[in-house]
Amino acid sequence: MKMKKTKLPELPIVPEKYGCEVYERIDWSAITSWMTDAERKLINGLIQYYQPENVLEVGIAAGGGRSTCSTR
Repeated sequence: MKMKKTKLPELPIVPEKYGCEVYERIDWSAITSWMTDAERKLINGLIQYYQPENVLEVGIAAGGGRSTCSTR
């Protein structure tokens, strides 16, 4: 299946409420995360809606410096 191309402002769903049946099956007590419950629900809903082939997580938990990324 090809990933949907809907732009975020045009989503026909509320990401935080989409795909919650998958989210609710996860035992979050066994997972260390600095994300809030609302942030995890948002990410879950977007992944459930768009169904990408790959997901790349890039994040800085407690601030940090500056970095650049190039695909060249």
